[in-house]
Amino acid sequence: MVNKAIHKDKGKPDLTYFPYPALVEAARVFEYGAKKYEDYNYKKGKGLSTKTLLKSCLRHIGKYNNGEDIDIESGLPHLPMAMVNLAMIIDLKANGMGGEYRWRK
Repeated sequence: MVNKAIHKDKGKPDLTYFPYPALVEAARVFEYGAKKYEDYNYKKGKGLSTKTLLKSCLRHIGKYNNGEDIDIESGLPHLPMAMVNLAMIIDLKANGMGGEYRWRK
């Protein structure tokens, strides 16, 4: 009998690589969204359109790129706002939601 604790996590992603400050900022953005709309609003029905989320993401990146760090409406930084839009797209796509708008050959 081996007296050693084990945990089988081979092949699972090591989430310790995700930067903690980015996680905290993303959580703040999700909290803001929950207060503004409702918890998990983006998942209602068939889910928010991924095109809508991508447009929002690109607007936040554009504002950041033009030198604006903080979103005027929310008071939160643009980069976490963009990151959360991408996270919602990833979540929707992983769950077969959000629709598809991209042109395919």
